[in-house]
Amino acid sequence: MQLKGFADDLAALASKGPAFASDVLAVINRVSPYLGTVRAVVDDPAFPTVMQRIQTIADLEATSSSGGSSSVPSTPSKTGVGLTRAVPLLDAYIYVRRNPWAGWLAIGGAIAVIGGIGYRMGTRKRMGTP
Repeated sequence: MQLKGFADDLAALASKGPAFASDVLAVINRVSPYLGTVRAVVDDPAFPTVMQRIQTIADLEATSSSGGSSSVPSTPSKTGVGLTRAVPLLDAYIYVRRNPWAGWLAIGGAIAVIGGIGYRMGTRKRMGTP
């Protein structure tokens, strides 16, 4: 019986036209090497929230690229949603995960800078200089 449902789904997909089938095939070809990762991402409980954020980014990108008009075009732009900006953050996260000492070093450096600024401000205040 499940095969009949599958055949109906296939027939409905075929009725969408060759353009839709071409888009589906292109997505499958791009995703297939990462299928295990895609499955892990889709199964993550935060997936719907992340997708909402990505949709918001896509809407903002579409609005800003269309000259700031108030209406958001329904067709996605070919330039993407701006994930290029996330790559450096992801690279930094991967680096810290591979080198846990780097995170502690960054925290220690931030504390040292704040402490140094406080020390300099304290010595200026004791000396009476603004």
